[in-house]
Amino acid sequence: MTEIQEISVDLIDEPKDQQRIGVDEEKLQDLAQSIRVHGLLNPIHVRPVRQHPEGRCAPSMVSGVPLDHCTHFRFEMIAGSRRLKAHKLANLAVIKSIVLPVEELEGDLLRAHENSFREDVDPIADAIYITRLQEKHGKSVEEIAECMNYSVTKVRGRLELLTYPDYLLQPIAQGLISLGAASW
Repeated sequence: MTEIQEISVDLIDEPKDQQRIGVDEEKLQDLAQSIRVHGLLNPIHVRPVRQHPEGRCAPSMVSGVPLDHCTHFRFEMIAGSRRLKAHKLANLAVIKSIVLPVEELEGDLLRAHENSFREDVDPIADAIYITRLQEKHGKSVEEIAECMNYSVTKVRGRLELLTYPDYLLQPIAQGLISLGAASW
């Protein structure tokens, strides 16, 4: 069974390659109020990263070493970014977390998989994240499709969005133009 830990919100960093770009501030306020009243129902998921003596996070995970044998950890968000932001907004010092002992690649793939089930994922942000997975980790379209529970056609379609003219990208991201209409 996975152990839930309480971790200081100040020790958790957003990943550099964030898939979700915008957050509805009003909904975030509502979530913060709900957490104040009812508490956090679902813990966030993080991965530990070593911290350099200068205070910077190292890119590698502490592979195979139990957390209690290591010091100076920071954590990187895998799932639960809105919940973390809401905790900070509510001025809560700690957040219930599940620490997953995974490397950076697996953390990125878990984040992609988690976000693939969201209904509010901006297709442009999705395309940018897919491109980052390709560039950063050398993943093929087929591997990304499998990880994200997308068809290969959907992944290729997302990547094609990045070839569209700039004047179409923002309306697509905002849902003002459908993907089908934009491809004409």
